[in-house]
Amino acid sequence: SSSRGCYWQRCLFCPAAAAPVHRYTASSPADLPLLMRGLADRYGVRYLQLTDNAVPVNMLKALADQAESPAHFNWFGFVRFEPILEDACLVARLAQSGCRMLQLGLESGSQRVLDLLDKGVQLASVERILANLKLAGIASYLYIMLGTPGETEDDAEQTLTFLEAHAAEIGFLNLSIMNLPRASGLLDDPAQYGIC
Repeated sequence: SSSRGCYWQRCLFCPAAAAPVHRYTASSPADLPLLMRGLADRYGVRYLQLTDNAVPVNMLKALADQAESPAHFNWFGFVRFEPILEDACLVARLAQSGCRMLQLGLESGSQRVLDLLDKGVQLASVERILANLKLAGIASYLYIMLGTPGETEDDAEQTLTFLEAHAAEIGFLNLSIMNLPRASGLLDDPAQYGIC
């Protein structure tokens, strides 16, 4: 992992934001590619999983800048739908660095729900990112969370429509029902989110 804790810490439902266990810290971006290459060389590792809550943007840039062609190891990890991933050239360099899959928390295909949850994600950006990942040969593993506070049946239908429209660009889906963290700020004023 290149970081500890979450750099975003704003998603209303997330335990990392509701009751952070670790203060966010990150290593130097230049260290991550060297660490990964060192593990691959020393132990013959061919597959590495980055276990960050979300690999920071500066780490993704460092990995893209250190891209080898072809990479001598493969890696995958959790990332946010960040605008940097709208850059098709950068995404292609991530693939050259050995990236084979990115795990992304979309949660909903309804912009209203994403805004309510403070995901900081725009669906138009998600569409471009999914297309870039597919083009580069990087599998996308999407997390979808149904039953989030304030989600309506129409919002759930919008999520289904979004997933159907982008099925060819989605490698894997992880569908779940929301479990509200006990320490979540949502419990302070549940009526605000449609929880009675």
